[in-house]
Amino acid sequence: AASESSLALAAFSAAIIANQGAGETVGDVIARVNASFSANAEGNLAASGTELSSLTNSVVTALTTVSAQVTAGGGDSSAVDAAADNAEAIEEVYEAIGDEDVSVPPVPEPGSTAPADQTKAFISTFGNVVSSALATTGAAGAGGDGQSATELFATELDAVAALNSGPATAASGALKDAVNATVADLTEDGTIAFDNADATNPVTFSLTKAGTTFSIADASSTQTSADGTVVVITATTGTSDGAGVFSLEGVTMVTTTPGDDPTTTQTFTAGTLNGTVVGGNTVTTFVGTVTGTSATTSFGLNIVYTDPIATGSDTYIATISFASATADDLSLRLSGTVGQDISNYSVTAGGDTIAFTATPTAVGTGPIRFSDGTVLMALSLQNGAVVEDSAGNIAILTVAGVETGTISANGTVTYSDGSIQSLAAGIF
Repeated sequence: AASESSLALAAFSAAIIANQGAGETVGDVIARVNASFSANAEGNLAASGTELSSLTNSVVTALTTVSAQVTAGGGDSSAVDAAADNAEAIEEVYEAIGDEDVSVPPVPEPGSTAPADQTKAFISTFGNVVSSALATTGAAGAGGDGQSATELFATELDAVAALNSGPATAASGALKDAVNATVADLTEDGTIAFDNADATNPVTFSLTKAGTTFSIADASSTQTSADGTVVVITATTGTSDGAGVFSLEGVTMVTTTPGDDPTTTQTFTAGTLNGTVVGGNTVTTFVGTVTGTSATTSFGLNIVYTDPIATGSDTYIATISFASATADDLSLRLSGTVGQDISNYSVTAGGDTIAFTATPTAVGTGPIRFSDGTVLMALSLQNGAVVEDSAGNIAILTVAGVETGTISANGTVTYSDGSIQSLAAGIF
């Protein structure tokens, strides 16, 4: 049977090969990887989430290859498979963090207290992000209506997520595409009343050409997702010169969830929606006020979408900044595919960054993870509610795949070193 050291060497070699770009030698890859990392004052490796995501994805590929080789040789690949699963989970976190820097500590020695200490630091960071985010957005009502600070933070994120949901991005894209196509077709001065004649996902507006100026009025775009969620975007006026360049004023976007009594879950008002083309990318900017289900969840925000049209892809990256009532900066970064719900984003507040990734199996159902790039906090949702395990825990904390703590429904954190911490309120 292969030793752990030989498996590690094989995985490292395969990872370097998997990370090779076109025309690169193995030496080129090693030099590039070395150049992308630096050591900080604490002796930890530092690199951007994007760089770590690329390298870790190669590690996942390598471990999968090694696992197949071990199995083919009649060996036990369970340890390699577990390492691959852990690498895949952390790769998604790095991807969500994007261009923000991540500090990666050394692998702890057996029996070291470092993993527990890292987990305690993560819980502190998580709390700092939540507190800073609420202060920055000016959100009120924590505890006033039974919501903890973290629950209110989650409500805010839900409101932002709705603004970037599958039907929301699809509705915005449908309106943009229809305006661009109609501008191209309207070669003479005059007015066209556009209607795509789609009863399920209607797009309508009036477009007037006067010389080189195109004016838009009474624009509306509706998208209905497979689960029945309806998003309606409207705009009172606007201008366009086609080719992805446009400006809409008086923009609103209303999201309504299905059910016997449909509920308006999020509203975007008093907004502008502008589109430009920069360096081969379509850059779309939303500026306005978003309001969630709760009246206490209302805050101004600025969203910049970057869509790499040069690649012909429907993927996008959205960077979201909030109207700040304090000196703290707060930003969200998320990525996704137009027409599909987002599954990962990162939150940077008060100098700290926490990433969120999800693997939904149905609406409001599936595993989700929070991480600072070192510690993973995993929990599971069922129809929007957090699921407790048989021991009453709602979250499991791990470092490098090894459990370092648990969180109970009442907010008690039990660490692997035996210490216990009581949070101010249950996290979820």
